[in-house]
Amino acid sequence: MEYTTAMLILQGSEMPHQEDIKEDDGSPKFGRLLIVLIFAVLVCVGLTWVMATYFPNFPN
Repeated sequence: MEYTTAMLILQGSEMPHQEDIKEDDGSPKFGRLLIVLIFAVLVCVGLTWVMATYFPNFPN
């Protein structure tokens, strides 16, 4: 009995319709990845500059 009830619930509007699913055109999208990588490089450059400026003799 529970199985048939669960199947009726799954048939409701909770399932995404075919027209709601965004179709992928197959081309890679590197915009967000490029922004994150540039940000990571800038953080590394900033950290290197701070360490060289404020802690010139760091290991000792």
